[in-house]
Amino acid sequence: MKKIRVLLAIGVFAVSGVCGDYEVADKELNRVYSLVKARLDGGGAKKLTNAQRAWISFRDLHCDFQALGSEGASAHSIVIEACMTDMAKKRTNELKWFLTCEEGDLSCPTFASD
Repeated sequence: MKKIRVLLAIGVFAVSGVCGDYEVADKELNRVYSLVKARLDGGGAKKLTNAQRAWISFRDLHCDFQALGSEGASAHSIVIEACMTDMAKKRTNELKWFLTCEEGDLSCPTFASD
């Protein structure tokens, strides 16, 4: 049963175009991260850096866990890459919010400048 799920996963990832997309997603994440960081003062920028480093650790551990079912299989690196791509896209969207939140929003460390 495990082999069937792994093969199905490979087919889904290949069809959906996930394979090889990590570099693109990571590049966009870094671009948006830099835009958010540029809006922050020294203390805020340091907190963002610390949060991003913690997120990277979480991403790596999460994807390692998610790919547990493919350990030892040839698809393992594909499952890891698909997870990392998905998480990078989600993190990019989280960071993009900081570029659009408005002044007065107390949950926003930076606000959109007009």
